[in-house]
Amino acid sequence: MLNNTYFVKLIRSSYLRLYSLFEPIFKLSETEKEGNFLKSTYFKFLLSPTVKLPYKLGRSIRGTKFDSSKDIYSKVVMEILRNKSLDEITKILYDEYQDFKHKSVSDVNNFLTSSKIISYPSWLMVLPWDNSEINSLKKNYLLSFYKNRSANGMSFTDKKLEHIEERIFSYDTARSHVHQFKGLIKKIKHQGYIENNSDYPTAVILIKNNKWRWIMSSSGNHRAHIKKELTFNCINCKVSGIVNFSKLNRQKNVVNEIFNEEEAAVLFENVFEGKVPIRGPI
Repeated sequence: MLNNTYFVKLIRSSYLRLYSLFEPIFKLSETEKEGNFLKSTYFKFLLSPTVKLPYKLGRSIRGTKFDSSKDIYSKVVMEILRNKSLDEITKILYDEYQDFKHKSVSDVNNFLTSSKIISYPSWLMVLPWDNSEINSLKKNYLLSFYKNRSANGMSFTDKKLEHIEERIFSYDTARSHVHQFKGLIKKIKHQGYIENNSDYPTAVILIKNNKWRWIMSSSGNHRAHIKKELTFNCINCKVSGIVNFSKLNRQKNVVNEIFNEEEAAVLFENVFEGKVPIRGPI
């Protein structure tokens, strides 16, 4: 009898082979790459295993354009490519951390007045379309932070959540991120950007009035910043969600009253414009 894992792999393999035969018709047209959402665009996002998303329509996970004047991690990558000393770059990132260290969700998004998360620290920001469980959000985030930073050279005294939280805005955190970026840049420069079929970056598609943008989701944020600063025009992502402005009332964190519809609309608009951050650097 086939086990579930084998069956899923078999179905996926068969689908990818079938998809490869029709791949040209699923590629975004030049009109779509300019931000126009056509009748066929939805099915391309829905049915394609991955989509090459143009950076000019993209937003970092902080909701801003991939621009060193708007996103601190774009600036970090830019300064590494300019060969600024890692100590100087770490200090730049650490200073940004200190600016946000005591800020709440509402300090960053001052239009939020009724949201259940306004008093949360800025690093616990969620979006109307996120699938996070609010009751376990803090624990899951801290454990993810511990895992990711430990894998990139940062040391912890123990795994207690209180200790991990104390380290979030530390100099060691900044240094860990900078060295991670440095290592990835070196690898991409030497080997080229290699697509990982089991670990594509993820993105959410935002649609409003037949126009569309995309925002980075939970995976691949470091790679996304690096590719952009290395002058790539697009990045291949798995689409993890499609959000229509006209249906914000159906999004999980509106239904469960984390946000009301007016707050959700402002968040959507801010990300769509990409001019102001909707969360801190962590």
